[in-house]
Amino acid sequence: MEYLVCRLLVLVFAASSGLVYKSYDALLIGGNLSIQKLIDQNIENEVEKFDVNTENCKMPQLRVMSLRQRPRAPEICTAKHPRLIVSKWNPQRQQYQLKIQQEVAAQMSGEEKPIVECSYRVIDHGRLRQPAMFRDEHLVPKHVQGMRLQCALRSNRSYAMHARHVSEDLSFVQPKEELPRLSNRQPSVLLLGIDSMSRGNLRLVLPNVSHFLAGRQWHEMRGFNTVGDNKLMDCPDRLSFVLQDFKLSGYVTAMSEDRPEKGMCQRHSVDHYLRPLAMPKLRRCLRKRRGMEQTLDYCAQLIERYVRGSQPFFGFFWIHAEASQPDELLFDYLNRFEVLGLYEEAIVVLFSDNGMRFGNLIKFRDDQLEERQPMLFVTLPKWFRQRNPGFSRALQLNRHRLSSPYDLKMTLKHVASLHVYPEFPRSCSRCQSLFYALPKNRSCYDAGIRPHWCTCEAYRTLPLSDNIQTMSHFVIQRINQYLSDLSLLNRCSKLRLSGIRGAQRKERSPQDEPNMIFYRLQLEALPNKLVFEATVSFNELTQLMDTDIWEISRKSSIDLAASCIGHQKASVFCVCHNRITYN
Repeated sequence: MEYLVCRLLVLVFAASSGLVYKSYDALLIGGNLSIQKLIDQNIENEVEKFDVNTENCKMPQLRVMSLRQRPRAPEICTAKHPRLIVSKWNPQRQQYQLKIQQEVAAQMSGEEKPIVECSYRVIDHGRLRQPAMFRDEHLVPKHVQGMRLQCALRSNRSYAMHARHVSEDLSFVQPKEELPRLSNRQPSVLLLGIDSMSRGNLRLVLPNVSHFLAGRQWHEMRGFNTVGDNKLMDCPDRLSFVLQDFKLSGYVTAMSEDRPEKGMCQRHSVDHYLRPLAMPKLRRCLRKRRGMEQTLDYCAQLIERYVRGSQPFFGFFWIHAEASQPDELLFDYLNRFEVLGLYEEAIVVLFSDNGMRFGNLIKFRDDQLEERQPMLFVTLPKWFRQRNPGFSRALQLNRHRLSSPYDLKMTLKHVASLHVYPEFPRSCSRCQSLFYALPKNRSCYDAGIRPHWCTCEAYRTLPLSDNIQTMSHFVIQRINQYLSDLSLLNRCSKLRLSGIRGAQRKERSPQDEPNMIFYRLQLEALPNKLVFEATVSFNELTQLMDTDIWEISRKSSIDLAASCIGHQKASVFCVCHNRITYN
């Protein structure tokens, strides 16, 4: 007889404070065997593998588990959505044209020859201008960079109530004129970022993309370690993320993101910028897919306009792989980029800023690796490899050496300066171009990676104790002090510790200061049952503990609870007084 699958929750109350220690047992199957035991047994029988295995860094390989919790049922969307209106480039007129696809109109309306009436509204700095009617083969004015299309499909003009209405957005990479030519051939550069995608989860969620990246001279940096929560992608870093370096070097620059509701940054001084408008009338899953398609379409347009020309481009595109069937969609575009000649002319970087920080994946044994091991793939065009053979050798050598987003940034700066400084400086204090061999015995400290984010060093689980409870209270006190220093407690609720999920202690390493011990804690706080992970240092000699606010990360989903403030880091800790749902 099979028993119901359930989760055992063990509550241990500390008499002194009423604090709840929470210990999560495994999922029971048939009353005898658990998923966690199966996983643990499988791991014990498997030789532990390392992506980096040096004296100063032993980075475990993130396992792709075959046994996982059942994820939330995905929203069902049609895999492909035929478009009623498409844009085509007219090489004679050097303009885009709008094409009404009659076969799609017939499919949508159920009529053999429906009447199609369309208008468009120019998108200007996020605002919609007055509508203008257009017909098939309409030439798009050269100054228009985006538009929202509205079409009505009907079988008879007199029956307007029977019309079917279609709304779509189009964006255009309008080529720049009279650009100065560079003195010698330089590679274009395309950065394609995927939000919250670890290199282990890539193989599970995007298997076709993973297979595509297994060939074509792609170099995977297996030692790529994050440096913090979205640290690579927050506004201050991204504003200076070498865009200006490439612009000053004569490159055409472009940028786009697929989540307009996030509004990560405002428009920068780039030549081509796309920020799709929200389409609230679409179902949530369709909005995600349309946003991803628009960004990748815009990327394809950039390639079409510039990749075969004399002017190199630098493109930075950011997507979220949350759309319906993202693997199929991204795989199709990567192959389309190949047809357009991208990989023959450009350095292409496919990367992420971190792994998944919330949801089912972080509940497993390797959750700390999942969050901290993003992906990084780099490919160089053949002519560039032949001109710089040492760069390919260095990338191959660096595959299993510790690297960070700081190294990626330095590598891009290296590319931007090639036509001015062929012998680029090999390193800064905490970063180095990946076109040079990284130090074999590099540590997280050498790479500028804080202890909280480092996956080079082992931690062992500790039983919950009074000392752990004291440290946990200290972390919550540190958060509240941070909010107070920013004068935000008049808008944000003061947090209080409600539970401790677990504690770990870092094994000592040669790089540690004498008498210094590092602890990693998972805490719950009220209101709204927030979950945090914090790294606390403890000096055995002075008996003092400390934690940096950047060593505290959020493990529960960040929703609208912090909508009353605009501070990016503080939003991780803020629960607005009017957003309290559980206290």
